[in-house]
Amino acid sequence: WRAHVRTLFPMLEEERVRLLAELKSFLRVPFCTEYGITIDNLNALEIGHIRYQIRNNYNVDKHTKQLLDSLKEIRDEIAHIKPVTGDLLGRWLLNQQLVDQK
Repeated sequence: WRAHVRTLFPMLEEERVRLLAELKSFLRVPFCTEYGITIDNLNALEIGHIRYQIRNNYNVDKHTKQLLDSLKEIRDEIAHIKPVTGDLLGRWLLNQQLVDQK
């Protein structure tokens, strides 16, 4: 698990920043989280916030949505002190390749 934290968290952050840039025209701030916290800065949106905002947007392709699903699941596993499965890592890599091909 610790190895996943050291290795995957920075990669998740890089993906989050890249997706913010790619999807900024579809994202809105201020954004009120499910906990009642208002986020005023686009760069402060987390993977789950991005995923939530684009989930029903038909202008965002399904591969990007699936990539965000994978990233969110990986983030949640690590945050709950669980190792990430090979299957989940495989889905992330596959979705990343599909997004990069568009």
